[in-house]
Amino acid sequence: MALTTLFVDLNSYFATAEQQLNPRLRGRPIGVVPVEAESTCCIAASIEAKRYGVKTGTLVREARRLCPEIVFIRARHRLYVEMHHAIVKAVESCVPVSGVYSIDEMACRLLGSERQRENAVALAVRIKAAIQEQAGEWLRCSVWIAPNVLLAKTATDMEKPDGLVVIDREDLPRAIAGLGLRDFPGIGAQMHKRLEAAGIRTALELYAQPKKRLREIWGSVVGEWWWHGLHGDELAARPVRTRSMGHEHVLPPKFRTEEGSWAMAVRLLCKAGARMRASGYRARALMVSVRSEEGEKWKAGVLLGDGCADTLEMIGAMERIWRDRPRPRPPQARWTPMKVGVVLSELVASGQGSLSLFVEENRRDALSKAVDALNQRHGAHTVFVASMMDVREEATGGIAFGNVPDLGLADSVGQGKGRERPASDRVRQIIC
Repeated sequence: MALTTLFVDLNSYFATAEQQLNPRLRGRPIGVVPVEAESTCCIAASIEAKRYGVKTGTLVREARRLCPEIVFIRARHRLYVEMHHAIVKAVESCVPVSGVYSIDEMACRLLGSERQRENAVALAVRIKAAIQEQAGEWLRCSVWIAPNVLLAKTATDMEKPDGLVVIDREDLPRAIAGLGLRDFPGIGAQMHKRLEAAGIRTALELYAQPKKRLREIWGSVVGEWWWHGLHGDELAARPVRTRSMGHEHVLPPKFRTEEGSWAMAVRLLCKAGARMRASGYRARALMVSVRSEEGEKWKAGVLLGDGCADTLEMIGAMERIWRDRPRPRPPQARWTPMKVGVVLSELVASGQGSLSLFVEENRRDALSKAVDALNQRHGAHTVFVASMMDVREEATGGIAFGNVPDLGLADSVGQGKGRERPASDRVRQIIC
């Protein structure tokens, strides 16, 4: 089977981007953080910091202990988006990008003579050089070449930084023998438990399963897709439906209060609701979570009937479950909110489900859409809910990792600047 997929993964992207933008940071261990606070965590670490054990999710105070020389930089998401577009353009000077998987990952479909091993490797070398010449000399990427996107993306941890790995079908299963189940993209905590319950604990055991057995474990034809992927067959795109949309945000110290955490929950719900309506969905469930500085986490959910798209109705539902959240009870106990998250789930297309018989509810749906239209036309927060007044400029820099914002379009949901769409007009999504 010919090599069909070339996968590009930028190494320590946010941190390396900061080093590219500020030469004084080059060669130094740095951590990128969402807010300037000792209680927050790193959302990225430079290659130099990783050598000390600092990684994504490491608390700032722990990172200081591991690496006293580390420098912390507050994330500048718009700049990373701008650099992403420059990187895509550089890659496309060598070969069209066929799928953008996140702000630091993209795939290229190989055609014709590009599928020959020597030509594919030469193409990877040209891509590495093009990124450094056109996007930034300090940027490094790893490239993996395989018979399908599953194996190419799985190989992303095999050789970093600045790696170049080729997996031929003839290399299987030896090439994946050293991987754990969680090293495969798409095997999360729940699927990991399901596989272990089925007696599968290693990559080789997963590879050895019959196609029928994997279909039983996955409970659908997705199991057969995995069998073909693991065995090096060329893959068709998997059918995927959006099941949830949400946001979370680390609170700046001044908002780590009961009032500040509620305002942020409303802010995130409004942001998720606008995204959901723009994508043509309604939510049947809502979940809100709060993590404290003390390491405790509270989360609760509520059902929203056949499907809700009205922001005010969703805020009311969230308020009802919010009353049961933990509260500080000094001096015996502390509960200082540090991170807030909101998720809209069990999404259904707006045309599905039964319409409300109540005129008022339909009017409120129309009101939410009208607010979206005003914010889309005149800028974020032209119209907003009063309870998020103090935090409306927070949580504006997050990136939807499946789709990177286009810098040239107006922002209506505080997600960078612009509608979410593939990063290039020539992008063709080949696998979801």
